[in-house]
Amino acid sequence: MATLRWDHAVHYVNHLDDAITAFTDNQLVAFPGGAHPGWGTHNALSYFGLTYLEFLSIRDAQELEQEQDFLLSQDTRLLPEQQVLYRVALRSDDIDATHQALREQGLTLSPIVDGKRHDKQGNLIEWRIFTISGDFHGVPYPFVLQWKTNDAARLDFLRTHNIDRPHPVGQARLQAAVFTVQHPEQVAKHWQTLFQFSASEQTPTTLYIGEQQFIFQSGEENRLTALHITTDNEAVKGQSVILGGGEYRFV
Repeated sequence: MATLRWDHAVHYVNHLDDAITAFTDNQLVAFPGGAHPGWGTHNALSYFGLTYLEFLSIRDAQELEQEQDFLLSQDTRLLPEQQVLYRVALRSDDIDATHQALREQGLTLSPIVDGKRHDKQGNLIEWRIFTISGDFHGVPYPFVLQWKTNDAARLDFLRTHNIDRPHPVGQARLQAAVFTVQHPEQVAKHWQTLFQFSASEQTPTTLYIGEQQFIFQSGEENRLTALHITTDNEAVKGQSVILGGGEYRFV
């Protein structure tokens, strides 16, 4: 199976400007991303190296309505009532192999489709993507993408174009995604098997994705609820930025 890494997390919001302000007020960089032609959405972004946060909002309700076959467009049904962290995206280095391997495990997958948008500097950003339908014990599956360039070239592009830029808070890295679910042991084991993640021997509800973690804890939400941001700024450690139904905790 191809190698999978944590690419980004999606937080659905009603107003991108409010999300940008919430991050800016807490010494984190966030900025407008761009529109997704044909999908009816647009985003704002906050980068922590190759793993980033995407605030996703409705740009064109009519266009969105015409694209309800696309799973991420369906997720916008959460709005306006629920401005929540909801899904993670996994990055594959061979999306065709990943698609085949997951299909052989009996999952219902979308076809692999091309995605693109222009950023605010006019750069064309391109990727390939597929989604996984349904859920496991109520927890939505990740979706999978592959960028047009490899990790090293992509990181160089992000830094050269000042997209991945230093945060005023100091050194900052997305270290963990926290999922609050009714059946943490079962969901963690299922994701471990599907995506070939390794599990902590001491805490089997913690999965390792490279140097990062997916943590499954007990609760009723059945979704992604928090992101942990490591920082060298002792003054903010233990503090959280709360935005709708999402928590960003400095650790």
